[in-house]
Amino acid sequence: MKFILTLCLLWTSVVFCEKGSLTVVRCDNGKNKFLSSPQAMQFEELHKNLNPNLDTVVLIHGFNNTYNSAVDTYKEVYPVASKSGRFNYVGFCWPVNFSIDFGKAVKHANEAGDYLTHTLTTISTLHNGDRKVHVIAHSLGCRVLLSSLKDNSSRYINWGDCHFFAPAVQHDVFHKSFSGANEIARNNFVYFSKDDLVLKYMYALWYWLFGRGESWQELSGAENFIPLSLEEKLQYMRNLENSIARSEFDRELMQQIKRAQAAMGLVGADAIDNVGNTDSRDFVSGHSYWQSKEALRIAVERILSGKAFFAREVVNKKVAYDAAAGKTIWKVPGKNGFFWGSGMSVDADGAPKAYHREKGKGLDYLANAGYPGNWWGIVTKNGVPVVQKSSDPAPGYYVSQTAMFSSAKSIYDPRRYVNASTIPYFVLPARKSMGAKLGDIAAVVNTRSGKVAYAMYSDVGPKNHIGEGSIALAEDLGIHSSPKKGGVSSGVVFIVFPGSGQGNGKLRTREEIRATGQRLFSAWGGVEQLNAVWKK
Repeated sequence: MKFILTLCLLWTSVVFCEKGSLTVVRCDNGKNKFLSSPQAMQFEELHKNLNPNLDTVVLIHGFNNTYNSAVDTYKEVYPVASKSGRFNYVGFCWPVNFSIDFGKAVKHANEAGDYLTHTLTTISTLHNGDRKVHVIAHSLGCRVLLSSLKDNSSRYINWGDCHFFAPAVQHDVFHKSFSGANEIARNNFVYFSKDDLVLKYMYALWYWLFGRGESWQELSGAENFIPLSLEEKLQYMRNLENSIARSEFDRELMQQIKRAQAAMGLVGADAIDNVGNTDSRDFVSGHSYWQSKEALRIAVERILSGKAFFAREVVNKKVAYDAAAGKTIWKVPGKNGFFWGSGMSVDADGAPKAYHREKGKGLDYLANAGYPGNWWGIVTKNGVPVVQKSSDPAPGYYVSQTAMFSSAKSIYDPRRYVNASTIPYFVLPARKSMGAKLGDIAAVVNTRSGKVAYAMYSDVGPKNHIGEGSIALAEDLGIHSSPKKGGVSSGVVFIVFPGSGQGNGKLRTREEIRATGQRLFSAWGGVEQLNAVWKK
């Protein structure tokens, strides 16, 4: 039987669940106001229940929760989190039941950081040896956690991992508002759902007010925020308005957006209007990743495994962000190789039958090779495309080139270049080579089928696109290999090993690429390492 025992005078309580109990700590006076100071908090139940020989996981709720609703959430997620039996569990409650006053909630979240620090410090003093404190926070609770991380006294806490579920904070908090926070925790992880309706509105609002939003793609992989023109912004907001259930919460946010528009001088046809009414429960149902048992299970498994890296980690381990291509490049600390996830378009460059003057004859559209005066996929002589002779592999077709070539062959010989039909290769934007040089090797994984292939860095692509491979690579991965109609929009991970090639000027066989790739991928950790750092 489930019930809640609340020790109101001590502001700690024990929540009895189906598979054990967790301690709930609150820093309010029961009237939606903070206690006079963090030192006013008392932790009798914490002293009673905490096993000093176990790490402790602290859960922090988000915006617009009463104490009882927060406890109900903790009761719901506890059975998922506690299966291992290897942690103490503590739920931290802070006053944030303001219905629609999000600004006031942000202020309270910052203030709650002091109370959280005091709580975590107390837990650390109760631990034996090197036991750690791990935190899983949701929504605006992430700001509470960030405030605590920024607090100088938090350095006395033996931090473990910090998990940020659907953080309701601006994109730049990690390197601006809360700079230095990432130096304290062992690992910081961010989980974000592009389908989170509430956060779509919050990020959209910040985008309007502050010009922020694009870099949230950097932190989360979200697809919602890309550089937009004013007209595109307006259309985006109209679409957002029409796609999400109307609610009081919705209406208030739209009013804030309207005020922002007015400040920008947007009126009449340029403004968003006609926000209707509906039950707010339609709008806030789901609560993004917080109540996703699968996501919570992953967070706990990360803490259990001690893995040093997760693909949504946003500090220290992020190598680079390609704003134009919209992809974050990742690196596992201490290991050679960087990686990213994307779709894969299919490249025909270098194949003898890649391009032909007659429409429909080439493997790819001639437009993808350039145009008169600017041919990048075709070899030219005095500006005129070179056509293969009778002694060449595909007479009548243009000589298609790649950036990688064999110095032993003439520039007009199609055999000089990497044949996309027979050699698995991949493409990188020139300005984002990340230390990789032409000829370097990569392991490429189709995360849907589990197929692993190996490829050579053989061509340079446009700056606004990453995730491109040859016809042969697509075939090895079980992906539709037509340069015209093939490829996939997602589900491919490229792991590139800088310094693994022999440089430009010498081509390698398919067998050599595979042998080198298998050795490098195995040394990196193989599929097991990829599964540890990449969520399919």
